[in-house]
Amino acid sequence: MKIRLLLTLFIINLIIFLPHAVFQSDYQSLSLNPSSELEEIIEDNFKPIIAIVSIPHKKNKKSVISTDIVRFIEEGGARVLPIHYKTPWKIVQTILNQINGVVFQGGGPKHWPQTEIPQHFNLQWEIFKYAIKANENGTHFPILGVCLGFQRLLEFSALWYTGQEDLRVEISDDVYNIRNTYFGVSKVDSQYHAANMNILLNTSVLFNSSLEMIERFAMNNSKKLFFLNNQFGMDEMELNNNDLFNKSWKVAAKTQDYEGKWFVGAVEHVKYPFFGVQIHPEKIQFDSNDHMRKITETNHISYIPCSAESILVNSRIAINFVLECKKNYNRFKDSKDYEPKLIDNYKTYIHSGGDISSYYGIERGFKDFDEMHTALSQITSKTYFKMKKKVRQ
Repeated sequence: MKIRLLLTLFIINLIIFLPHAVFQSDYQSLSLNPSSELEEIIEDNFKPIIAIVSIPHKKNKKSVISTDIVRFIEEGGARVLPIHYKTPWKIVQTILNQINGVVFQGGGPKHWPQTEIPQHFNLQWEIFKYAIKANENGTHFPILGVCLGFQRLLEFSALWYTGQEDLRVEISDDVYNIRNTYFGVSKVDSQYHAANMNILLNTSVLFNSSLEMIERFAMNNSKKLFFLNNQFGMDEMELNNNDLFNKSWKVAAKTQDYEGKWFVGAVEHVKYPFFGVQIHPEKIQFDSNDHMRKITETNHISYIPCSAESILVNSRIAINFVLECKKNYNRFKDSKDYEPKLIDNYKTYIHSGGDISSYYGIERGFKDFDEMHTALSQITSKTYFKMKKKVRQ
């Protein structure tokens, strides 16, 4: 009996302690360099903060950011901090020193209050110059320009290389003249236009990991991947003969309008992490407007592609841009410094008609960084108080 009891206890101990010893041994073998593993985890877990510059509202003097572009950037794995286009430069510079990239969203200046255009242009011009200097000084600072933002990037690079660093526009006509002077933007018919693209840059950052899939969809394929909504396009042949363009950019992709006219769909800077797309990748998943009325007005059969392939290809643009922003190691000192400033603290609005049907209202620019923190904290606390009070009832 004693032998049987001892044998039973031995087997029980073996069952309990042997797996633990094996686990310890495996754990030690996996943790030979814990500091290296920790660095990899921190890098992988890093969620960059990307600023989006607001645009003037088309019907009043309010400032807005499309909810589509916000969700698109968040889909890539980043957080969004809004910058009102009237914010003083000192405050903007304070923000830029602590964030990881910037987005210039699309919009239609012809429909904005024309007195607002110079301020919007001038702030983006200052941000562009900041980004160039940051990259020259060793800070990887990406910019993504969408539609109008894409055109702005080309205009800014032309101004930079012609030595007009101190230029400030005073009236809206100055902005249009800059575009026409350097690029003579041609008329295209691509409003509410679903299309495919020819990728011309095999080393493209934005289309990395999507090249093979995009190539399966030829221009004449009835199934489309991308969406455009513009009446002006950069002619590919003209850009290839434009020395100012060639000093700065490579054409990453080209596409066609309804009439079959070729124009540039995407560009990437030859030196800096600057990217411009004439397409609207943010509309594929997140557009909230019913375009049927607009589609019938254009007399074209059009749509915003929402196939699995289209979602995959366009979402990878966001992911690839955010990965570029992860190479920027700017940080806020504490989460308390940025959380009250994120776009989550702003209200969303919906209006009928226009290019933006759902947007964040960015009411005003702040005079200083502390005011930005205080004002948004008060808004948040008031909202929380009302919710809490309602729950108690």
